[in-house]
Amino acid sequence: MIQCPYDEYNYGMTVHPFFYARNLKKYTDKLVYIPAFVMDEIGPGDDRAKETLKSYCNTSGVVYADTVIVQSEQMKDVYVELLTEFAGEDTKSIWENKIRGFGSPVYNQKPSVKEELEVPEEWLPVLQKPDGTWKKVVLYSTSASALIRYGQKMIDKMRDVLRIFRENQDEIALLWRPDDMVQDVGESMDPKSLQKYNELVQKYRQEGWGIYDDSADDTLARICCDACYGDGGSTMNGCRVDGKPVMIQNANCL
Repeated sequence: MIQCPYDEYNYGMTVHPFFYARNLKKYTDKLVYIPAFVMDEIGPGDDRAKETLKSYCNTSGVVYADTVIVQSEQMKDVYVELLTEFAGEDTKSIWENKIRGFGSPVYNQKPSVKEELEVPEEWLPVLQKPDGTWKKVVLYSTSASALIRYGQKMIDKMRDVLRIFRENQDEIALLWRPDDMVQDVGESMDPKSLQKYNELVQKYRQEGWGIYDDSADDTLARICCDACYGDGGSTMNGCRVDGKPVMIQNANCL
């Protein structure tokens, strides 16, 4: 079973070449791809959403997998439509047999409530007001791909975001979760932007007014937050499935 379908075609999210779908196909009787995220359902006339979905469904993982399990029958229909458009009408039956709308396991993740959380002790001064009540918590999710795509524009955007939240820290706690691939991707593709990014991170951590969470699991951060802001990805999709408000940041708007 795989969850990263891009192989070498996505610099912001990849795996070791041995685990590319076309290679795994040689070593298993059945290769199954299950997306690691949940998307908004797409209606028949939603052409903009379909255009976005193309980058998720027209991938090596979908092509080489024996079975693809998506979140719903409605999403299956859209996958089949887009893949048939991409590969030709004579391939429609292939996609109809391969893609199954069984539902996503992401839907089955049941978030806890804040009152039951065991948060790190060092987080509490940021999360709580002097009277012990919790502030509103915003999860700031940033990705390697956005940094590489926008470079200095994204650095300026992130700096502005941090400034705004610092000015409002008495009422709102910022919980920053960075993409764990940013160092590797940045070093290979945009060292200059990575250096500026690291300087921004170092300053933020030294000032201590917000939380920096670079742990492997985003579950605690998602449960803690009241809303999620930043770059699209699995963390933001997880927040949306949890019922939290989400908003994508725009590097071109300061």
